[in-house]
Amino acid sequence: MLIPCLTLITAAIVHPVDLTVLDSATGEPMPCQVYLSDAEGNPVQPPALPFWHDHFALPGQAQLDLPEGEYSVEVERGHEYRPVHASLSVEGPAELTLTLERMVDMSSLGWRSGDLHLHRDPLALERLLDAADLFVGPNISWWNDGSAWTSQPVPPNPVRTFPGPRYSDIMAGEYERGGGAIMFFGLNRPLPIRGSAYEHPPSVEFLEMGEDRGAWIDCEKPFWWDMPVWVATGAVDSMGLANNHMQRDGMLDNEAWGRPRPMDEFAGTLGNGQWSQYIYYQLLESGLTVPPSAGSASGVLPNPVGYNRVYVHTGDDLTYDGWWEGLASRRSFVTNGPLIDVRVGGELPGATFRVEHSGTTLPIEVAAWSKDPVGDLEVLVNGDVALQVPLTADGRSRTVGEITLDEPGWILIRAIADVDHTFRFASTAPWRVTGPDGEDRISRRAAQFFIDWIDERQAMLALNDGGQSRDVSRRLLQARNYWVGRRSLATCP
Repeated sequence: MLIPCLTLITAAIVHPVDLTVLDSATGEPMPCQVYLSDAEGNPVQPPALPFWHDHFALPGQAQLDLPEGEYSVEVERGHEYRPVHASLSVEGPAELTLTLERMVDMSSLGWRSGDLHLHRDPLALERLLDAADLFVGPNISWWNDGSAWTSQPVPPNPVRTFPGPRYSDIMAGEYERGGGAIMFFGLNRPLPIRGSAYEHPPSVEFLEMGEDRGAWIDCEKPFWWDMPVWVATGAVDSMGLANNHMQRDGMLDNEAWGRPRPMDEFAGTLGNGQWSQYIYYQLLESGLTVPPSAGSASGVLPNPVGYNRVYVHTGDDLTYDGWWEGLASRRSFVTNGPLIDVRVGGELPGATFRVEHSGTTLPIEVAAWSKDPVGDLEVLVNGDVALQVPLTADGRSRTVGEITLDEPGWILIRAIADVDHTFRFASTAPWRVTGPDGEDRISRRAAQFFIDWIDERQAMLALNDGGQSRDVSRRLLQARNYWVGRRSLATCP
C-alpha cells in the first residue's frame, strides 16, 4: 500500500480557516469526510480531527490553521450525498462554506447501512460513523496476535450506542492466517487465537469455536483458500462480496493468499471484483444462500469508513439486534457506490418463491441512484441476465418489468458503475426460487468447482510436521465430503 506524503499543520506561519459544510435540506452543519490536499497533492492532516490516510472526519464545522497556499477540497458523506469539490486559496484568515445535497434518504425507505470491517480508534467511532452516515460499524479490537484487551478489562457490554441511533461492537475480531480471514461479531470476549501458526491449528477450528460461543461469523472474502471449508460447516453467516480489495481510489489487483483468479477470464483492474462475484454465484448455484456482506478495512487499507457497506431493510425502526436479524434474513444489498431499492414479486431480497409450473412470471420494481455512470441494472436468474433496466439521464430509475421462471434457482439484481479504476457496484442478496415440492436448484458443475478448489488447497499444503499436516488434511477431507454430497444431490448440470 502506498502511503501518501502528509502535510502536517505545524506551528509555522498559518492562518485560521473556518471550514463549514452544511446540509442543503436544513442549512445546519453536516458531519462529513473531507479530503484536503495542498498544491502538491499531499493530504493535509489537521490536529484533533480523526484522520486516516488522506481524509478526516469533520463534525460539520471546524477552524483549521493552514499555511498560505492553494488547496483542493473534496467533501463526501457516504453514498447518499453528491460529493462536493472546491478550491481554497489561503493568503490570510479565510472562510469556506460548502453544501452537501442528498440524492436519496435510504433510511426513509427502510434501509440502514453497515460496514463490518473497521480498524479505527474506538474513541472516535461516534464521529466516524456520523461523518460516514453509517448506522452499524463493528470495530476490530483483536486480530491475530494483537488485542486491545491484554492491557485493559473486557467491558461488560461491548456494543456502543450513539445518537441516531448508531451502533458499534467494539469486541469484533478477526482471524487472518494461511486460509484467509474470518471475522467474529457478538462475542463477550476475544477468542484464543493468539500464537496460532500460519496453517495450524486449522482455521476451521476457530470458526467452530466462534459458532459454539454464539458469534456471527463473516467470511471476509469469497476467494480465501479456506472459504469452501468454512462454508461446509454451516457456520458462515455472511460473505464479503463488497470487500476491501475494492477501494475508493483503486483495486488490489491480486487475490493475496486466496485462490488466484483465472487471468484469461478475469483480466485487468476489474477482474478481482468479477472473480468475487463469480465465486459467490457458484455458492448460489450449489443451493446455498449465504447473505452478502461488505467491509472497508478502514484503518488498515486506504478506504474511508463506510466505503463498502451493506444496507439492511429494517423498516421504520432500527435496533442493533433487528439489523442483524435483517441481514440474516437477506433483506439486504451491498454497495460501494450505486444505491438500489428493489422488489421482486412485491418482496424484498431474501424472500422465497415457489415455481408451480414453467412460465411463472414475477414483476420487478427497481429504483436506483448513482453518483457514477451506470449502464443497465441487471436482473440475474440462475446467473444469466434475464432483464436489463436502463438508468435515466439523471442517474435514477424507477421501472417495472417482468421476469419468467421455468425452474428452481435464485434471483439477484446488480448495478455495475462505469468506472475503470476500481470495481464499483451494488448487488442484492438473493431471492430463492424452489420447485413445486420445495426443491432447490443444485448445480453439479458448481459443486465440482468447490471440490476442485479443495483438491488444489490440499496439494499446496507444505507442513513438515506430520501431526499438523494430518490435522489440516482431515478438515479438508471433511469439507470435500460435504461438497461431494452436494454434487450427489445435483438437480441440474
